[in-house]
Amino acid sequence: MATMMTTALAVPGERGWLASALARFLPDAVEVCPAHAEVLRRTLESELMASWPAMYLKHYVTNIVTIARADPRLAQDVLLTIWRFQEDRQDVTSMTQGVVSLNSTRKQDIEHIKWLIGEKFRNFIIEGGLRRAVPVLAEATTQDPGPPSMVPSYPVSAGSAVGQVDLWSSPFRCGTAHHSALTISTSFAEVMQTTEITADEADDLVVDLVATVRHPEAWRDLLRAAAEKPAVLGRAFVPALQTGGLLAHPETRSAACMLLRSVVSHLSDTELDDLETAILRAPSLPDNATDERRGAIMDQLVRCLDASRVRHPDLARRLAHLVADGVTPEIIDDDDDLGKLSAEPITLRDYLGNPYDDLTQEERDTLDSLRQAIDPAEKDDADSDALDMLETALRRAVDGTAALFVRVPLHQARELLIRATEVLIKHRAPLPSTPLGELIISLLLDATTLITTDEADEQR
Repeated sequence: MATMMTTALAVPGERGWLASALARFLPDAVEVCPAHAEVLRRTLESELMASWPAMYLKHYVTNIVTIARADPRLAQDVLLTIWRFQEDRQDVTSMTQGVVSLNSTRKQDIEHIKWLIGEKFRNFIIEGGLRRAVPVLAEATTQDPGPPSMVPSYPVSAGSAVGQVDLWSSPFRCGTAHHSALTISTSFAEVMQTTEITADEADDLVVDLVATVRHPEAWRDLLRAAAEKPAVLGRAFVPALQTGGLLAHPETRSAACMLLRSVVSHLSDTELDDLETAILRAPSLPDNATDERRGAIMDQLVRCLDASRVRHPDLARRLAHLVADGVTPEIIDDDDDLGKLSAEPITLRDYLGNPYDDLTQEERDTLDSLRQAIDPAEKDDADSDALDMLETALRRAVDGTAALFVRVPLHQARELLIRATEVLIKHRAPLPSTPLGELIISLLLDATTLITTDEADEQR
């Protein structure tokens, strides 16, 4: 099989059909003789992926466990290379022939393969190991947030690794590739929770995660899983809390509180001192937060400590005051209620960061109306009133888009427009000559006029 694939590689433009057929058996050939891994690796060149039938990549993902048994690094490269591959062509491809013919497109073929990665990811982790799966988790859950200096984020670190957790990212359920990022994130967390690893292995794993994973939903899954295994896994995640970022972030705070409650009894006095320092630091991290909000964040975190072991006098006094007032330290573990532990909903100021001050009040109102209209319309069963409200907010934002971006080129504001558009077209087809169709065309025309010469090739 490897010899025949080498023959196909010799004339790739004419033998894609042969390569697609051989790819079904090449993973088995690699398992029999690991030296054949190099042949498979050669088939992952971008030029071949763009020209050969996508089915050959599907064969690799279907047999990813076989590849991982023979060469875990190759299996990792297969998944990463396919996930990074972008295919926008709508060229028709044939799925079946005969009495009933079914057609697809190249874009749909690649999206289906990325969905398949999610379905096979759990078995890949089990065979290839958690650390080998971390880069795939990071790649699948990281979106393109624009220049780091313009994207609000919270700091996270562990050992020698320094990373960040983005303040806002599109929810996994609204992502591409049929929600594969959600499947990949939950699969990783579940396998991590059920895998027996040593303390040193857990420490190394957390360092890898901190350096690469940025999506708050992924971190929420990770922290919840760690809370279920406090003695080893939970303690390994404690350094990731010590910058305060995961404690302060509105989307990870509830999961971080769960971890605090479960792990605090397993910590040494020195570790507890470091954690208390992080709790004292966390309320100061949100930009432009009110004193009331900072106090509420502190109360949520202090409630997670063991009153008999609190060492810092300020925290001890605060916890004693909360106990005297009869505050119950409830930790919510329900997706629908995660926001209840936040001092207040995320605001436009939180989302935009410092550039918020550069906006006029009218621009703030426009973007904030759009931001608030998105969440109700994201639901699969969103009603027509929610969609009408989002369409109205988007129309208002589009009317002011050009002037806003010329004066203040906010990447976050662009993300709001993109996210709102994605949600709308998921529920309503933007047909030509309809109000929604005209709105989308207007948005696209505005976008083309805002792309500079330097950005054109990258964003086209």
